Amino acid sequence: MRRTLVFRCSAVVGCLLAAVMAIAPGCGSNDFLGLEDYQRDLLIGGLAAALLMQQGDTTGGDDPAPAPIDGRDGEDGLSCWDLDGDGVADPEEDVNGDGDFTALDCVGAAGVDGPAGDDGQDGTPGLRCWDLDGDGVGDPGEDANGDGMLDTRDCQGATGEPGQDGSDGDDGSDGADGADGPEFFDIFIDDFFTVVGGPYGGLPVQFVFIAEPLLGVRDPFSGTTGVAGFRVAIPDWYEAGNDVTMRLFFHRTGEYEESCFVFTVDGRRLRDGSDVEVYGETRWVRPDAMEVGDGGTAGILGTFIVVDLPINTPAGLDYPDDLTGGDFLAFELDTHQMDGYAYHLLGAEFIELGAGSAALSSAAVFAIEDDVACSFEDCNGNGISDADDILDETSFDCNENGIPDECDGGCPECLTDADCDDDDLCTIDTCDQGTCVSVPVECPDGWECVNGECID
Repeated sequence: MRRTLVFRCSAVVGCLLAAVMAIAPGCGSNDFLGLEDYQRDLLIGGLAAALLMQQGDTTGGDDPAPAPIDGRDGEDGLSCWDLDGDGVADPEEDVNGDGDFTALDCVGAAGVDGPAGDDGQDGTPGLRCWDLDGDGVGDPGEDANGDGMLDTRDCQGATGEPGQDGSDGDDGSDGADGADGPEFFDIFIDDFFTVVGGPYGGLPVQFVFIAEPLLGVRDPFSGTTGVAGFRVAIPDWYEAGNDVTMRLFFHRTGEYEESCFVFTVDGRRLRDGSDVEVYGETRWVRPDAMEVGDGGTAGILGTFIVVDLPINTPAGLDYPDDLTGGDFLAFELDTHQMDGYAYHLLGAEFIELGAGSAALSSAAVFAIEDDVACSFEDCNGNGISDADDILDETSFDCNENGIPDECDGGCPECLTDADCDDDDLCTIDTCDQGTCVSVPVECPDGWECVNGECID
């Protein structure tokens, strides 16, 4: 029969004893508390420990329980990185190589990746950079670059200021030598032939003169006007088809009287195995070094004049363009019309140039005698005829009326609507009395013209 006892406990020991007695099945039995011997020993040992730890009044008084006493510290454990357990940090124990011996050296190898998780829900679409008002609708004013499309190119900011130039790099190595250019010939002549009035040998030997041929004045012995001749051989290395220019050097002296100076040029040619043949037709040449009719003098020391006459091109004498190396040429200059000045021929130079490179300079050339004219138009007052200005491209004549553009106001901006085409399909281009007018294509409000079409 189990008995129930009620105790009032005022101390730890009393309560423990009360509890023991309350669960005892009977008194005087060998199975005290119904426990085995070893269990009973443990219980009694626990009571003994409690009794030993009890200090002060054990009668259940009102004094507070004493503070617990700290036990003895245990031995230090091993650090996880101390692989050999000697408590010393060895270099090989710094697994991650960071120079420190910490728990970071104890991290094991990465495990196998786990399976991918499910996709999350899509986020709310963001605003496009060009959508200035944030309404998600492409408005005409948001096409910042005006290309008819709404994209990231409409989001570019203003161009920044140019940066400073970087320092110059080192000079590169010299390149390989280029191919040899054409070897043009350039021949100067100052040996001339002329007709002297009077019998040959009539010049007294005590008087010896070295003088250049004179054009433009009469020979004091014969009364005829001056004439001069010279000759030149075309070198073997001449490249057929290239331009050849005859450059004449004159020294003008005396005083202007009337009219203008004009001389003729005649050519002859010798070729291997053939007789003398005419090379080109007679040409009339009028030097235009100074304004005709200026009424002045050539100055105390005279005036030096250089005239360039392309030989085998329409720009000059327009002689046949069939010269070859070995051709032997002779030219005769004869006075056709005098102006009072004396023109001393100092020399002649023959210059090879690339095809189409030669240009007439300081002279006018006439193919027909009746076309020879002393006066010439010089609207810009530069002492060179308008025709020569246009020919030499020192002046332009866009409307081809023979008058330099600077004298007649130049060309109109346009003659037809096609002259005003600006390649913009969104403009209507027309020519209005010589002036181009471009009008934008009209589109409905809010629409834009793109490649000639209005787009909403």
